[in-house]
Amino acid sequence: MATVFEDIDDNDILVRLSPFLDPKGEWTGELLVGLVTSQDNTLSDDDYFHMMQLGSMLCASVPLMEENVKFRDMLYKYAKNVLEEEKKQKKSEVTERKDNVIKVNF
Repeated sequence: MATVFEDIDDNDILVRLSPFLDPKGEWTGELLVGLVTSQDNTLSDDDYFHMMQLGSMLCASVPLMEENVKFRDMLYKYAKNVLEEEKKQKKSEVTERKDNVIKVNF
């Protein structure tokens, strides 16, 4: 869930959150939610439609969270559990390699 994508494939469809900022550059709490994809997408029309339908449903979950507290709480608890599980499963990372010396971050 905390993955940052370094490479974006032509067939990827991304959910984009664009915050509205006040004159001080601070988030107003409002945002624009949309989908981003490439013109070079090679999915079939049928597959593209289904992927965009799923993306649209994901985008629709944002205003639904405002309207439905139960739905928002369910998503919050689910996301919190996923983050906690990722922390439990986090493995040590190699931070530096030089000759036969390896530094590891636990």
